[in-house]
Amino acid sequence: MPNKLLFLEFNEICIDLIDSWIAEGRLPNFSKLRNDSMYFNTLSDEQTTNLEPWIQWHSIHVGKSYNTHKVFELTDGTRCKFENIWQAIKNDGHNVASIGSMNVKAFTGEQCAYIPDPWCNSQKSHPEELQQPYNFISESVIGHSNNNKNSVSDNLKTLISLWKNGLSSSTLLQIIKQLILQKTNHKKHSWKSATLLDLIQLDLAKKVIKDKDPKFISFFSNSVAHYQHAYWRYLQPEKFSSNIGKENYNLYKDAIYFGYSKLDQLLGKFMTIAEKHDYKLVVCSALSQRPYLAYENSGGRHYYRLKDELSFLSQLDIDANQVEIHPIMAQQYKLTIKDPSKTDYYVELLSQVKMADEDTQVFDVTYEETGILNFGSQIFSAIGDDAEIVVKDRRIKFYDSLYKMEDIKSGEHDPSGLLFLPKDVSYTKQPDTIISILDITPTLLDIFGVTPSNKFKVTCEGQSLVSN
Repeated sequence: MPNKLLFLEFNEICIDLIDSWIAEGRLPNFSKLRNDSMYFNTLSDEQTTNLEPWIQWHSIHVGKSYNTHKVFELTDGTRCKFENIWQAIKNDGHNVASIGSMNVKAFTGEQCAYIPDPWCNSQKSHPEELQQPYNFISESVIGHSNNNKNSVSDNLKTLISLWKNGLSSSTLLQIIKQLILQKTNHKKHSWKSATLLDLIQLDLAKKVIKDKDPKFISFFSNSVAHYQHAYWRYLQPEKFSSNIGKENYNLYKDAIYFGYSKLDQLLGKFMTIAEKHDYKLVVCSALSQRPYLAYENSGGRHYYRLKDELSFLSQLDIDANQVEIHPIMAQQYKLTIKDPSKTDYYVELLSQVKMADEDTQVFDVTYEETGILNFGSQIFSAIGDDAEIVVKDRRIKFYDSLYKMEDIKSGEHDPSGLLFLPKDVSYTKQPDTIISILDITPTLLDIFGVTPSNKFKVTCEGQSLVSN
């Protein structure tokens, strides 16, 4: 009989930070995990341009390197031709679930459950009752990037509806408290809301486990990764040359620890779930982060987004009825074109938008599939109030069309990662050794106990750590 497996994907968490706070007695559940698990350091051998979570997680999910799977953009994993670990275990006759795992193609099944990652706009949750909570999570994540602030009353109506459909009372009360605090002082409290999305997904995971009893279930959290990207300069100001200001320092100096402390609490809840429902627990990061210093001499790396996407596209003579535009991460968008033959024309239009006085191209525009563009601002320096851009030979104010996001990039991706495995399994390597991220997938399959004839396992490029 196969084991039941709970796979926690804690995006970009850093073992050095975890160990330092464990030593101070501040992360009790990570401390327990450290003591009760076999720990391995992981490493991705990808180049910097390919060191993105949506690439690295996809490599783990399909058991193949980027050079094989070629999934480069966020949301493109849905079109990957290779089987993933959920499909492989499902094909072995077991029910599976994915709660927000990044860049995963949708799957169905009477006793299966699937919730897309927050940035995916092409896949639907399964079963259908999970779609409304997913919409709230996705809109909250994208709304952070878009600078949208829904009214408290609008959010409350949505939350009450979610409560009637499985959101716990404790999560509901915490979110209501957070909304009220944000209303009273947005800057002081809004940054804390990222961890609440983890609680919503936790409630969904509990519901799925109760209703479906999946034999393999994954859970993805991005909150700590977000805090590190945005606030590392306040954690270690001595590493940065830009003046961070006393007010911001006092506001954000504990932001990253706040994220880890909430993740520690989340981990504790999952430990309880694993024990109650007889799951073996695996925790993974895929990659990690380190201080980002590249733009310090020019005041840090800033991000700019469009205020009104369709209005801006109309200034380029792009008909809103002929395209669909979806925000992704930070300054990035995905543009789907109804007439794919116009792809090159739209690339040219977006590429011609320039900074007026520097003749610098405003948007980076790429596509790997005809009819689908990826674009975003490639202006990262601080822009003055009087700056202008040229759109179709017309000069317009930069800030009439774009706005500067609040956060300055402070953390960048690092190829090192972490992996905690169950201790009651025999492994071929000693703890604390370095393994490839490609070794994770065949290891998971062996811990789970797929059949020897499972075709997916044979095609994995890594080597299992489980002793025969």
